[in-house]
Amino acid sequence: MYIEIIVLYLKSYISTNDFEKILYDNIDSFEEEIEEDIIYELINADYNSKENIIHLKKCLNDYITSNYLSLFKIINDVFVEKIIDANKNDDITNILKKKYKKKKVIIIDCNMIYTHTDFIKIFKHDLKFPLYCGNNWDAINDLIFDVIFPSELHFVGWDLLKKRLPKDTRILKNILDKIEKSRCIILYT
Repeated sequence: MYIEIIVLYLKSYISTNDFEKILYDNIDSFEEEIEEDIIYELINADYNSKENIIHLKKCLNDYITSNYLSLFKIINDVFVEKIIDANKNDDITNILKKKYKKKKVIIIDCNMIYTHTDFIKIFKHDLKFPLYCGNNWDAINDLIFDVIFPSELHFVGWDLLKKRLPKDTRILKNILDKIEKSRCIILYT
């Protein structure tokens, strides 16, 4: 569990202030799970110093990727969404709920979309895709499960957009068909 907390911190799901508080509130448990030299780095870090935080994150990243790479790879937005949906009453869940509260509805107005580039840009922006996501459907397809979807995604003016950009709408619809209806209801009007 405390390895997960470190990964959540490394991937910026948890702030430095929250991480420091969790660390000191649970120091005995961290010591049971984590190697002594890493505990030393955690305890001796100055959490108010940018240089110290950079050094600490490098040490933690090296430790995690050397020992827990598979866990590091699976922690993403969907993982965080599952933690939130589990609705536990613990510090981590409460922090994540505040920061990543799932939106009820996102409406994408397709009436104002005229180009392939605008379509991708608006879709990525509204669903908060990571900045490193490329501006193409393959990149969106690769990261579709790394995004926290709203309860409902509504495309207004879809029929008009299908006439303007038939290939793009077909591609996106195929990508979105992978999303479970229990995760997000998708409406095309």
